Amino acid sequence: MKYLRQLYISTLFWEVFIGLTATFLLAFAFPFLFGIAKIGSAIAALLVVADLVLLSRNNEGVFARRDVTDRLSNGDPNPITSYLENRYGCKARLEVIDEIPFQFQKRDVLFEAELVPNETQLLRYELRPTKRGEYSFGAVNVLVRSPLGLIKRRFQFSQNKMVAVYPSYLQMRQYELMAISNRL
Repeated sequence: MKYLRQLYISTLFWEVFIGLTATFLLAFAFPFLFGIAKIGSAIAALLVVADLVLLSRNNEGVFARRDVTDRLSNGDPNPITSYLENRYGCKARLEVIDEIPFQFQKRDVLFEAELVPNETQLLRYELRPTKRGEYSFGAVNVLVRSPLGLIKRRFQFSQNKMVAVYPSYLQMRQYELMAISNRL
């Protein structure tokens, strides 16, 4: 049952389903479409099964990790890096949802990537905290689609990490260097 909770239906599946339904409905007016609709349904069912087999073959199909420093600088852009690795034997299309701290009020942290077998990729983005305190990062969620793209499989990598946000230490270093070189 745990595996079934990790599967999702993609929008392509729904587009195919709506197209087949429309063909069946049109078959009432044009009877020759009924045979085409039946053949299309059988092909679609086989493709869904093939997609399920492709996605369930490897329980460790992808790997993801978020790299963030132990502290963030308040008011400055802080780099965040996500490492992705495709361990499937086929090309995989990935949607990466990074659970960033709620203080950023960003709900659209979604990245898309396409990786060939055994390829790795780095996703880089920046976060700019506006308040001091502790920020809690959540998990890294990866939704994988095979080349068929009818079904998605979710992988969740628990990367729970508490990161402290300090006053802008990046700017303090810059002023410290200017003071040392007597330019301040």
